[in-house]
Amino acid sequence: MQYKARLENGVVMYPHLELLSNIQFELGVPRTQAILGMKLRIGEMLSYFDGPKTLGMKSWQLYGFIEGNVHIVNYNAVLEGGFFNENNTHVLYNVNKIYGHFRYGITAVYHQFSMRFGVNINSRTFSNGLWHHWSELTLVVGW
Repeated sequence: MQYKARLENGVVMYPHLELLSNIQFELGVPRTQAILGMKLRIGEMLSYFDGPKTLGMKSWQLYGFIEGNVHIVNYNAVLEGGFFNENNTHVLYNVNKIYGHFRYGITAVYHQFSMRFGVNINSRTFSNGLWHHWSELTLVVGW
């Protein structure tokens, strides 16, 4: 079971530039952590806080984004094992309690269709681990 609470705030809100902050808490079996972050959006777009209710209001949107989050981890069952895995050889004991997740990319929206391409970067989640990089392509159809 996992519980999550997230608060978001518009720090700078202009028609073509937005700087957003967020704080998130997760409590549960997979992970217990706090996340602090910022997101910058630049381009032709509707306000982040207008949400899906405005889908289709503008015929098109095109904007870039840069996002950075700091994860402050209390418990990560994926890396640290479960409650009953004290002698498991696959459990890591050198887990970094603080790591970063960064994402940047571009989003295009046309009426009810949206496409986002992004690059994700995670810093080391354990002391002798490597940085992780991956890309994403997200397609959304709204109705």
